[in-house]
Amino acid sequence: AAAPPAIEHHQEEDTGEEFEAVSVYDLQPGDRIKLNDDDAPVHLDDLHFTEEDDSDVVELEYTTPTGDAEVATLDADAAVYRSI
Repeated sequence: AAAPPAIEHHQEEDTGEEFEAVSVYDLQPGDRIKLNDDDAPVHLDDLHFTEEDDSDVVELEYTTPTGDAEVATLDADAAVYRSI
């Protein structure tokens, strides 16, 4: 596994909620995350690690602020932003 990125902190201007960059391996169901710094926070429902085209990926199942259930597939070495 790649070394985790240096800790980055980002604060939501409208809510004051703070986010830090974390490895997908550090995520747990129930976390509030942002897939990208510019995205709205979502609720992580579940995550599954799998292999796709000989590379490790993670499928993140999440609920958007509008209540929609969605799935994102990211490289297993990706970082996302988690509420702290």
